[in-house]
Amino acid sequence: MNWDIIGALGEWVGAVAVVVTLFYLARQIHQQNVNTSLQMQHSIVEGFNQANHLLASSKEISSLFVRGLWTPDDLDDEEASQFQWILRLYVNQYLKIYRLHQQAQLSEGDWLGHSAQGAYFLSAPGGRIFCDLHGEAFRDFFEAMTKARSDSAGIDVTFGRRPAGVA
Repeated sequence: MNWDIIGALGEWVGAVAVVVTLFYLARQIHQQNVNTSLQMQHSIVEGFNQANHLLASSKEISSLFVRGLWTPDDLDDEEASQFQWILRLYVNQYLKIYRLHQQAQLSEGDWLGHSAQGAYFLSAPGGRIFCDLHGEAFRDFFEAMTKARSDSAGIDVTFGRRPAGVA
């Protein structure tokens, strides 16, 4: 057999092996991206589940959260502190969602859906106090949430139970 033919055959087999390897790697990367997306979605849901479980497990805590949002001046020091920590649970979730949206890992529609609720919380009197206390550290986030509030104005996040006098 001629060495030129063997060399050409070897190059051809090598080229086929490279193409097969590239297809395999593309499939693996796609699967990894799907898994990462599912993990991200699970993380978001799990974070909200934990915060929601806290509110749903106690009428007193749920009441404290609502009073903290709408009449924060009526809270004593301990209640105000407790409210701030509860609100922080939600803010941390919305901050995670905002960062994922910034990195183009969360769609615009998903961002608007999630941020509508967060913007509603942060625009309440107790939420504005929270923003004032933490404004420097999270300025870009709070600005995005303010914009989200106007962008998602048609989304009802209150289940039709807005506090009296709240638009």
